[in-house]
Amino acid sequence: MVEAVDAFLAAQGWADARRRPIAGDGSARRYTRIESRDRRCLLMECPPAIPLQPFLDVAALLRRHGFRAPDVFASDLSAGLALVADFGDDPFARLLESGADEAQLYTLAVDVLIELHRRATPADLDALPSFDDARALDGLFRMLDWYWPAMRGAPASDLIRHEFESAWRAVLPAMRRVPVSIALFDYHTDNLFRLDRPGIAACGLIDFQDAVRAPVVFDLATLLDNDRRAIPDALRAALLDRYLAAFPAL
Repeated sequence: MVEAVDAFLAAQGWADARRRPIAGDGSARRYTRIESRDRRCLLMECPPAIPLQPFLDVAALLRRHGFRAPDVFASDLSAGLALVADFGDDPFARLLESGADEAQLYTLAVDVLIELHRRATPADLDALPSFDDARALDGLFRMLDWYWPAMRGAPASDLIRHEFESAWRAVLPAMRRVPVSIALFDYHTDNLFRLDRPGIAACGLIDFQDAVRAPVVFDLATLLDNDRRAIPDALRAALLDRYLAAFPAL
């Protein structure tokens, strides 16, 4: 892989650039900051099990509708490599830890969702995989696959797994009571960046390659009910009201 990276960077004119690994997004993807004189970008490396194409497709979709996904300067699908714009080291989460205006940042994040759900076209939705019961259960079963053995010291029994699945299958149909739209899937303060741009372009978006066609409230719930960070009840209620005011039918 080192040889492939060297060849890719050389072909793009970054052969002598400084390289500095940076924190990733919790997946097997790796990120390296590439710097040369006054130029800077990120090298994204995807292992064979994680295709690069979904990132490129969703990034193009977002930029086409006026959202600030990273520009892609070059890519090599076969090697799983891409050079993308660098949004820096200050996601919303870090800004909030430093005392940034909480209401302002969360309002911007909600406004991005409002515009995303206004601008998404039927063709956009058709191009995305569906967040169906099978996909939902795949994520939910990680609680039994990982958390249960860690806490109980043994795998969950077949009976437990059956009861768990049956309970969720009884609940999951309720998510189809609302319309579907684009869900970026990991929409939380670690994946949002404050940029010096007007309007919704002030919010830089990353880690959207798992985007799906899902209930329209999916990303809103991810943002406002995320266990990474609690927000005051009054702010949460105001943000829900702001989103619902944009879609009275909900």
